[in-house]
Amino acid sequence: MNQLSKKLKHEFRELMEKAYEREIATYMHDLHEKFKDWEAGKIPAGELSVLIHQYDRGPSSEMFSRYNRVDPQISVARGLFKGLLKREEISDEAYQFIKDLVEFYHKES
Repeated sequence: MNQLSKKLKHEFRELMEKAYEREIATYMHDLHEKFKDWEAGKIPAGELSVLIHQYDRGPSSEMFSRYNRVDPQISVARGLFKGLLKREEISDEAYQFIKDLVEFYHKES
């Protein structure tokens, strides 16, 4: 990829954070529902504890790796492909840097 300006680096970091927040929120919502089940007495505390542990070892760990071990441009392209980000949230200048990646994701799906 071409050299990014500070402005574009900042934009990609912000967009990556948005994609992360939106993706992790889906998992957090599911876990929140389990907390409500526990509060309502539908599941025991031990089961909730196992679910929390599974969340920490599974989705939480996967999201951390996915968003912290790759270039932000890759995360943004993936976020756009997955529907976590909308095209209009990405400047035209930034989109030019990731359009090939987005097309790649579409071809591979």
